[in-house]
Amino acid sequence: MLTKNINSVFFSKANLVFKMVLFLLILVMLATVVGFSIIAPISKGVRADIAEVGLGFKFGRYVQASITGENVEFARQELIDAIYKIDDVIDAWPGEVLGTIIAFIFVMALFGIIYFMSYFSLSDILNHFMSSNSHYGFGANLIANARKSIIFALWYVLYTLGIYGIGFTVSIALGLVIGRVSALAGLFIMYLLALSTLALRRALTAFWLPGMVTLGLNSRDSFYKNFELLKGRFWKTFGAYFMLYMISFVLLVLTTFVTFGVASLFMFAAIWLYFEIRDMVCFYHVNGMKYYIDEQTVVNPKKLYKDAILDDENFTL
Repeated sequence: MLTKNINSVFFSKANLVFKMVLFLLILVMLATVVGFSIIAPISKGVRADIAEVGLGFKFGRYVQASITGENVEFARQELIDAIYKIDDVIDAWPGEVLGTIIAFIFVMALFGIIYFMSYFSLSDILNHFMSSNSHYGFGANLIANARKSIIFALWYVLYTLGIYGIGFTVSIALGLVIGRVSALAGLFIMYLLALSTLALRRALTAFWLPGMVTLGLNSRDSFYKNFELLKGRFWKTFGAYFMLYMISFVLLVLTTFVTFGVASLFMFAAIWLYFEIRDMVCFYHVNGMKYYIDEQTVVNPKKLYKDAILDDENFTL
């Protein structure tokens, strides 16, 4: 039932994908211009030395070797040596490295804050549609909710950095350790733990934003409400997001190869929209709130599925 309702809302609001793509393009261009103008002058020497290390290239070669089974030990050792060489780069350029890190954190924080502000606007648009079949523009909503959304975004950036910092570090470290025994197993564990990190980030706060836009709670109260609603539902939520991220990864890879990357941004926006809709639908459902799944149909979670499609009385929301 939930999946069907999520899909119905998604197709009803699919036009948001194009607005989200435009927003992402503007945001990426802004971050690129600001980032390059700040970081490039500071990090010239550091970038040259890191390029000589070839960390990214050697990681790619390790992945390829793990899949093919050829020269695996050599590729793994080459990757580990490259990681150790980063220490030499840091020792050679201490001031530049510190300045680059600070500048990079600033640019990423700016990007993250604006990006997560859009989470609030997107959820608010979905809430208006699901609660009263109302329609609001993406840009107008972003401006109108700037004060509320920036508070949420600031906390969410810190939360995301903590989850990703721990999760991805553990996934890479454990993957390399297991890779000593079996390269393919190490790569597989690294992949699963990375997906688990992404799923954990969404699952732990699935009801945070819906509580803000639906109940009008502030960021702190909605955060507490989120964990109240997650009791007894966390593992189911985590499992659902783990599967969704696994499917999303496959879709992104296929889209990238089939369209040579042209449609990748649209696929990313569609996945992002689907995730936000899932959080909203689950929130409405858990709280027994009636909601539109399209312009003609309202669902009442308190009724059995066969009785959930609304009769006349249910149009009073």
